[in-house]
Amino acid sequence: MEEPDAFGSDAAFTLLAREELEELVRDRTEALENVMDTMVDVLLKLGPEGNIQLANAAVESRLGYDPDDVTGKPIDHLLADPGQADDVETLTGGEFVPLLVREGAVTDREVAFATGDGDVVPTSLSASVMRSDGRIDGIVCVAKDITERKAAEDRAEFLHSLLRHDLGNKLQLVDGYLALLEETDLSETQRDHVESVRKAKEDATQLLEKIRMLNRLDDRDGGERTRLSSHLREAIDGNAALADRQGVTVSGPDDADVTVEAGPLLTEVFTNLVENSLKHGDCTEIDISVEADDDAVTVMFEDDGVGVPPEERERVFERGYSGSTSSGSGLGMYIVSEVVGSYGGAITVGESDVGGARFEVTLQR
Repeated sequence: MEEPDAFGSDAAFTLLAREELEELVRDRTEALENVMDTMVDVLLKLGPEGNIQLANAAVESRLGYDPDDVTGKPIDHLLADPGQADDVETLTGGEFVPLLVREGAVTDREVAFATGDGDVVPTSLSASVMRSDGRIDGIVCVAKDITERKAAEDRAEFLHSLLRHDLGNKLQLVDGYLALLEETDLSETQRDHVESVRKAKEDATQLLEKIRMLNRLDDRDGGERTRLSSHLREAIDGNAALADRQGVTVSGPDDADVTVEAGPLLTEVFTNLVENSLKHGDCTEIDISVEADDDAVTVMFEDDGVGVPPEERERVFERGYSGSTSSGSGLGMYIVSEVVGSYGGAITVGESDVGGARFEVTLQR
């Protein structure tokens, strides 16, 4: 009886395993290609130098290029030319690839692509660098068409601008007529009515100012080094008339000559915090102090008023929350928190040493 051919059996097994492996690879490749071609977003695989190695079907449906035609071409072939788009960033391949190599990945960065017909398509681009043994193997990019989103943003900005301009003019007109009324012979009751109208007009003006701040926050380019003392001085001076009418003493720090990572809206933050104590704190004194170390600066706003109840402190910075004793829009402290957060800082609320409110704004140096 012959012995089994062990070598032949091993060879047959190896051949079978290889065929199964090849079939598995084909199935996986087919599945991956199917996923790529059913994606509604543009998917690109770039080489280390920025040449397109792979493009999915969305390159044709979204940009009007045949995927085979763009393969091997530099990414510049798909990017909009500098200056071609007004409200979306334009990058060249010479900028695009070094940016990704330097940062490793980008997420939701607005970048303009160009169609085969020369039109501009605003996209939200996410990309990451593929590495192996420390070397760059390629770059994977996914670009989502945000044309409709940008159009909606433009419409919203137009409506906001229209609202601010037209309503602002109407409020100025109301202010003028109120001034004329106050010069006439009014009864005490009539003067009370005029004062109520003026208060409502001031509330509407402040609401418009908050809308303006939100728009400026959306347009902000980022933090910069700015001197703290100038923002505090503007906030104190801007509230001086209101503080004088209410008999409130506002004391500023003597040692605020430090720089922080912030921007122009920091003045609005400090102005809102002082104004908040004046309007809602029922206080007689507001003390502003500064503490600094090598990494951060903390600005403290303390008053001797009614304070913020412990159960409300976690909600003070929520959008639309105005507190149990306030009739405001609930936007002031929310905007303050958003601005501070956009500068990489933090804001908290607690109790001052004299029983009132204590707001602490911490900013990076």
